[in-house]
Amino acid sequence: MNTENTDKALDEKPTYEELISLANGSDIEKRYHAISKLALRYESRAAEMMISFLEDKDYRIRKISAASLGLLKYKLAVEPLIKCLNDEDKHVRSGAVWALEMIEDVRALGPLIKALNDEDEITRYRAANALGSKDARALEPLLKCLQSPDVDLRRYAAWALGNIGDKTALSFLQKLYQDEKMDTLLWDGKTLREIVTGAIEYIEEGMERNK
Repeated sequence: MNTENTDKALDEKPTYEELISLANGSDIEKRYHAISKLALRYESRAAEMMISFLEDKDYRIRKISAASLGLLKYKLAVEPLIKCLNDEDKHVRSGAVWALEMIEDVRALGPLIKALNDEDEITRYRAANALGSKDARALEPLLKCLQSPDVDLRRYAAWALGNIGDKTALSFLQKLYQDEKMDTLLWDGKTLREIVTGAIEYIEEGMERNK
């Protein structure tokens, strides 16, 4: 495929075959966008190719392949994505966490708990967010995150604990509510107090419904 036809294939509505050809090409930018388009069109038949790209030498291709597998919710990608949590590049690790959250497979629970201690803050935040899937086994690691000096990590942990809805977390969240940093503005314009208040209310509502 020549350059003119390649650009046309990306700018217009490329066929599946054209996207596969671009994804396997040598131009990183075009490969990236081709993989993304395959995922946005829910082309699950391209999933095995994307799994193979998780070991690509370019981190951008590994990252978009991980995210694309999450968008496709491709269960057979769980084990390869778990391996990506040890990738040398932080973008790939955080992308793999997001993908595992989207796929929602119990095999990812332990690796996601481990990712709470990743050196990259975005990976940690995404891991905490991913663990808010109503699995009580994530309770203890998330409670530990409430003691972190990282305010944003506490934010994600509080949200996740509220989503899990276990009453065990209630006293920990109520204690956190008294923290002097509760009114610190977070990246989304909310305060930690608002997040914790919402989590407490959600748990209390669940307890009331279960009476």
